[in-house]
Amino acid sequence: MRLNVVLSLTKINLKRIFRRPATLFWNIAFPIFMITLTVYVFIPSPTTTPMKTVKVLLVTESPNLINATKLFAKIMNNITIRGVHMFNATYKNMTLNEAINLLRNGTYDAVILIPKDFVDKLRKYELHVEVYYLTGTPNRLSEQLVYYSISNFLYESAK
Repeated sequence: MRLNVVLSLTKINLKRIFRRPATLFWNIAFPIFMITLTVYVFIPSPTTTPMKTVKVLLVTESPNLINATKLFAKIMNNITIRGVHMFNATYKNMTLNEAINLLRNGTYDAVILIPKDFVDKLRKYELHVEVYYLTGTPNRLSEQLVYYSISNFLYESAK
């Protein structure tokens, strides 16, 4: 008995909604328009969002770690996401100050310093490096991309 009352009230209310064009617009058409607009603005399509390859310079404090540093660069260069290399890592035999100058003039996006005790800490399953990247640039998105790319790489490598 109560089900018939509920169904008849629902039927009457639906008829009222569909009789008024303004109510029909605000209850059906406008939400569909807003959902479509939100999807278009905030969800980029995967084909239009290119990955940025982060240019990384690796330097070492000790000449004994040149081979380990080159291997570290090779590992970084082998990481790809959707067919795009995530890092373009190179090793150069230079001081940290020279590397930071190359970072400041925009040649590289980040500098990773391999410390003297890198191999000893690696044997203890600890990954300890110093990462330098620019902050306060006009391109904040690029800064965050560099930071999170390297942070995630180091975090996943230390597992």
